[in-house]
Amino acid sequence: MLWNRKIARDDKDPDAHVFTVLKDAGSDFAKPHVVDFYLYFPEKAAAEASAEFLAGNQFKTQVLEGATKTESWLCLATRVMMMDTGQMRKWREFFTGLATRAGGEYDGWECAIVNE
Repeated sequence: MLWNRKIARDDKDPDAHVFTVLKDAGSDFAKPHVVDFYLYFPEKAAAEASAEFLAGNQFKTQVLEGATKTESWLCLATRVMMMDTGQMRKWREFFTGLATRAGGEYDGWECAIVNE
């Protein structure tokens, strides 16, 4: 399930929307989820600097070449966490600021449904 620009345009609270979808699909919010956050940068150096910063703050990170020219470099940040709508809004603000300061864009988050 991914929070992304399309959901952001279609919904006033995209994080709450994704939580509703996850809940309807049976995800158990009492259990930790592996969450991937997507940040895109036009320059590899900016993606690498963001990845290094996030790795120093308890995220597993990868820098990958993006799929399009406008998304040249992906910084993928992953963390196991408990799911909370308020906390995810704070993460959205944090990642948006981080990406913007480095000339990039935050494109949302996703996680698998956890129900076992």
